[in-house]
Amino acid sequence: MLSSIRVCQRCLKSEGSLNNRRILQIAIMDDLWESLRTMEFVDVGDWEYESFPWNKGRAGTYTLGPHSEERKRKISMALKGNIPWNKGKKGVQIPSEESKKKMSESHKKRFEDGYEQWNKGQSKYATEEEKLEAKRQQHRNHEEANREEINRKRRERYAANKEEERRKQRERYAARKSN
Repeated sequence: MLSSIRVCQRCLKSEGSLNNRRILQIAIMDDLWESLRTMEFVDVGDWEYESFPWNKGRAGTYTLGPHSEERKRKISMALKGNIPWNKGKKGVQIPSEESKKKMSESHKKRFEDGYEQWNKGQSKYATEEEKLEAKRQQHRNHEEANREEINRKRRERYAANKEEERRKQRERYAARKSN
């Protein structure tokens, strides 16, 4: 690029004849071609705009492994004197009763003035089939999460039914013996 800058400076100082302009264009194109020829291109494969990660190919601060002690010291020195955003805050900030009352009045006033929620009357499912599928999936998830509890209850019911069957058999046997 240095050669094109020198040529450009010479062209600006002169009257700007066609030859000088042409020399300038050739020098700039030569430098661009040289920089393109030495540039490394990375093949990222097939991708869609939405699925392409924003940081693909960018070098971060941790790409070469853990920071050295010197690097940690430099980062620490650079951050000295900054006041943290949460300095002086303790735990969760709960609004006072007065603040809650003001927020409530403001909210009520918005609705009195004709404000409507953006999603009023809308379902999160486009069709009834999606809604039913979501319920089925919720049921499957519940069963998977509580599989041991469900199996324990089934074993208890099975044991209770077996015990009831044995009791009835004993009663029938006793009834036959007494007759």
